[in-house]
Amino acid sequence: MPGENGEKIGNRGCKATVFVVLLDVLLVTFLGGCTAQPGPALLDVPAFIGDAGTTGIPDAGQFLAVDDEMRELVATRVAKVTDPLHRLQRLSWLLLDPDQLGIRYEAESTLPAHDVLRERAANCLAFSALMVAMAREAGLDAHFQDVPVLPNWRPAGGAFLVERHVNTPLIVCSHQLVAESRPPDAASWSRAKTISDANAIAQYFGNLGVERLTGGDPGTAYRL
Repeated sequence: MPGENGEKIGNRGCKATVFVVLLDVLLVTFLGGCTAQPGPALLDVPAFIGDAGTTGIPDAGQFLAVDDEMRELVATRVAKVTDPLHRLQRLSWLLLDPDQLGIRYEAESTLPAHDVLRERAANCLAFSALMVAMAREAGLDAHFQDVPVLPNWRPAGGAFLVERHVNTPLIVCSHQLVAESRPPDAASWSRAKTISDANAIAQYFGNLGVERLTGGDPGTAYRL
């Protein structure tokens, strides 16, 4: 991806000695693009009785879309850093440090990546979307990872919900690092697996569907 003065931004100039510095600003576990990514089209599902249609259904492509604010932040605050480990450190510092963007964890905040910047809050899925989108914009190799956790049930709108957990593995200088917005209390790391963008988008729609269902809107929940 082109950077300042047209140079290529990528995993170049790796310095393994910088790895430990990442621990100061990003919760990491050592395990051993410029435009929105196209999202899957909405399925043409049969109508739900009483469903008013697709009102309020977001565009799937917006989940990982990179807007002008995100692009500018990466270009001015992250992309100029040559070493990719330092670049990841700078990105994590920018997103998490209270004196910078200071994004905080909120279990109910299921948002597309660009809205996380405005709200300064995200659950694990929304934070992972922001990290994936901005890391890729900065020339880093970032993905989604599904992490099995012990079931944690809670009541909501006449139903009981069980939480899942998603984080962000990154491949930097042949090392696999994992970025967390909030470490799970009991994660089975040996069973964690990388999932596709489409899987993460499906979980995004699933979360929104649960919000509508528990909020008394089963028609929209069904379509989501």
